[in-house]
Amino acid sequence: MGGAGALRLGIGHPDLYAAIAALSPAIWENVPEDDLDKPPEDIDVIIDSTYFHWADQDTLTTGVDLPPAGPHFSGAFGTPFDPRRFNAENVFTLLADTVRSQESMPAIYLMVGDHDSHKLWRGSIALYETLMADSAPVAFRVYDGDHSWDLWRDKLGEALIFLSGHIGPAP
Repeated sequence: MGGAGALRLGIGHPDLYAAIAALSPAIWENVPEDDLDKPPEDIDVIIDSTYFHWADQDTLTTGVDLPPAGPHFSGAFGTPFDPRRFNAENVFTLLADTVRSQESMPAIYLMVGDHDSHKLWRGSIALYETLMADSAPVAFRVYDGDHSWDLWRDKLGEALIFLSGHIGPAP
């Protein structure tokens, strides 16, 4: 989870980093307070069912983009999945803490593929909207592609140019 890790490091330690590049970060919004005591299988029910979906011509349902169930976290957030632990370590929580402390944010280059097979564009959109609401420095790019090396290889140069524009001379 390189993009998510870059965000966690940079946002969690804004005094150490001038800029962050996150390519297809595996990020999801915090589990809502009302759902923290639910078992993982009940949280899973609301992942896809309510995320900006037209129920009929007049009814748009909305929801949060929650992490999927499955082995891909490899117990990183507890076994079974612990939503409180997830929230505590989530980039959205780190961002809220940084904003509350009024530390200046590193500039963020956020990129994702529009056909990401893990639907990671959802979390990236949510993060972009959150950063914009906080007037944080962010460049958001959505490119044609999947969660793959092909996309990252093609766009890595743009990310490096972004980073180089925010890094000062060596001390």
